Amino acid sequence: MKLKNGTSFFAYCYAGRLPGYAFSFNSHGIVMSENTLPTPDRKMGVPRCLLDRSTLEGKTIEDNVQRALLPQRCGGLSYNLASMREKRAVNVETTSENYCVTEIPDKFLHANHYVSEGLKNIMAQPGRHDGTVERYGRGIELISQTTPKSSKKALNILSDAKIFQPLHPETDLYTVCTALFEISDGIVLRLYPHEREKVGYMRFSFEDLA
Repeated sequence: MKLKNGTSFFAYCYAGRLPGYAFSFNSHGIVMSENTLPTPDRKMGVPRCLLDRSTLEGKTIEDNVQRALLPQRCGGLSYNLASMREKRAVNVETTSENYCVTEIPDKFLHANHYVSEGLKNIMAQPGRHDGTVERYGRGIELISQTTPKSSKKALNILSDAKIFQPLHPETDLYTVCTALFEISDGIVLRLYPHEREKVGYMRFSFEDLA
């Protein structure tokens, strides 16, 4: 999508949600993915869907961090941000009142609970995101064994049977797809649907936003 201000973006959209709720990248070279978190201090304020949409227009990592930290936000979220032009990546965890920004110099993993040094004592809510702690533990185990790093190894971790969630009959929660970004002097996104063994993958790139 190309906006009147000249910014273009690609965003994976869930039905009934504004763009920005899942993963995305824009013409400023910003790549973003998100994890829903069990924020403990919800209040009246700006909902996450509007913050999500705003971050699609961010020009730098600091720009997007400030958008995520809008003081009037009603709850919290985890943003994974990478910048093609700045050669930098960070994770931002928020509640409605607090936040923690973590620089990512190397390998990093996030699931649906707080993991940053500043907020990790906020416990996952039982039943809210089934298996998040177990999935995170499995991912950390696999990452520790991943040397050297490669896109193929990253995809193997994301596709692991204990991380890539099948349909849960009681909650209807499951992993819809896997997004693999390769960021260097450009951006390439390979999107693997849930039944990826049957349909392969879809490819999108930074050049597609021109």
